Amino acid sequence: MGELRAMIEKDLGVTLEGDYGLPCTLVGPDGTIYPPVMGRFVRDHIEANVNGETVVVNVPMMTLRLSSLARIPKADERWEFRIAATPGSPVLTSYFLDPSGIPVGGETIGFKRFPLTKAVQS
Repeated sequence: MGELRAMIEKDLGVTLEGDYGLPCTLVGPDGTIYPPVMGRFVRDHIEANVNGETVVVNVPMMTLRLSSLARIPKADERWEFRIAATPGSPVLTSYFLDPSGIPVGGETIGFKRFPLTKAVQS
């Protein structure tokens, strides 16, 4: 079983960080800016509601490979995710870890999905 998990974690280098990945710079709660990592970013995803119907949910999610992170963001911390608008774009959009959401995934699967909320100016 350990070999299978190691193979899956290695494959994340292609599935999350490969050609379809977007660069993401994380800024920790103390203001530390971490080196950019690649991940899978989606603005909308499909879920089943309580009635079993399929609905599109507009909650941005960033999926990152845990072994690529210098520090893993926790749900109760304020993290900024600076994500490229498109592959190769120098334009970064700021999102914050959604305090009402819970990061999904963990060490046993090698990646974590972070629910985000878009930064707004006041």
